[in-house]
This record gives sequence, C-alpha cells and structure tokens, in this order.
Amino acid sequence: MVWLMCEPMLDPDDIHIVLKSAIQANDLNVKEVMPGCIWYLNNIELQVGIACTLKMDCYAGCAQGVTFIPGDFAVRSPVEYEVLPSQQAVNIVWSKAPYAEWYILDLRFSAYDSITYLGMRDTEYITTDTNLVIGADFFDYPNASYILATVSIYAYSESQPDSGLKGNITGDFNGFLFANTECKEDRHFYVGNPPSKSAENIKFPTSLNPQEYQIRFYERFYNNRYRN
Repeated sequence: MVWLMCEPMLDPDDIHIVLKSAIQANDLNVKEVMPGCIWYLNNIELQVGIACTLKMDCYAGCAQGVTFIPGDFAVRSPVEYEVLPSQQAVNIVWSKAPYAEWYILDLRFSAYDSITYLGMRDTEYITTDTNLVIGADFFDYPNASYILATVSIYAYSESQPDSGLKGNITGDFNGFLFANTECKEDRHFYVGNPPSKSAENIKFPTSLNPQEYQIRFYERFYNNRYRN
C-alpha cells in the first residue's frame, strides 16, 4: 500500500500520479481519501528493496518522492496461544522488517468470566523498536478470569510523518511518501486462566480488515498531530 501525506492537502481529483519501480510504471487511479492523507491501491507487484518513485502533477505544481517496500517479518513472542500470567506486563517481540523504520501495533482482546463473553478493548501503538512492553493495567478487565488477545503489526518505510517536518517529497510542495507491509500472521495469546481451548462459545477478538484498521488509525493520527 502506498500513502501520501502533504501540506497543503491536494485535491485527489486534480492529481496525476505515476508510480515507477525498476520493473514497471503505472498510473495510480484507485484512491481513497481521509483527513490529511490519500492512499492508493493498484494491481501492481512491488518488490522488496526496489526503489519506488511517485511522481505527481497537479494545480500546485510538480513533485516526487522515493520509498522502499518493507520486507517480511514475524512475531517471535508470545508464541501462538501462549498462556501468560495475569497482573504482569506482556512483552511483544518481532523480527525487524527489511527497509522498515517504524511500526504500528494494533492490540485488541476479548474478556471472559469462565466462557461468558464480557466485552472487548483495543488500542494501537507506534514504535521504532522491535519489541513493546504492554503494562498489566491494559489487560485488567472487570470480573474477567482471562482474556484472549490478538496483535497485528504493520511495518512502515521512511520517517514518521509529523506536522512541521520536511518529508521525503521534493518539488513544488512538501509531504511524506511511505509504504507499509503487514505481518503475514496475527499473534493470539491468553492472559489469566482460560478453560480448555476446545470450550464452546468462546468469542475470538474481531479482526479488522487491514485497510479499515489503517483508515481508522490515520484518522486518529492526523487529528492528534495536525489538529491539536
């Protein structure tokens, strides 16, 4: 997925964008818009480690940026469906994605009293490290005997976009161009004292479509960094 953030924000209907790599060049004509950000999807095969150049022509002038597609990576800890003690922090560890500079973690869980579903909670984190310690307070849910958690991790190229910083887009306007790769597998784990894993009626945490999640995240990201 290719993301464009720039100041001033451009009218997506007035931009002609070409994405070029070492093996092909394509017009990007499928786009979605959210506050402060446009993301583009096309049926384009982009190789890890190959420079991708985005060239833009619009009423504001011409500009271009270069980025790399982050490579594959994997969660190392906790192991799949590991049972962790309650009232203790959880350390999530993953391998470094080639060409990645920062990561977004989406952490969500469903809480239970025995096998009765009580509710869910979710949050997201940004980090430049390849591990993140989640405090025990996050997993403290009223009347829950255990929780079943899911973590999804996304790797991003280039520097984190922020208001007032000069991005990697050069030309007649400023902005940020970056790409992301999703970890191929979510990681699930328990905190507390779960019943047998074959117990009936256990409701697993809801998995968001990656595009839906990232749209939600960037709405918060833009509001926190550009509106405050």
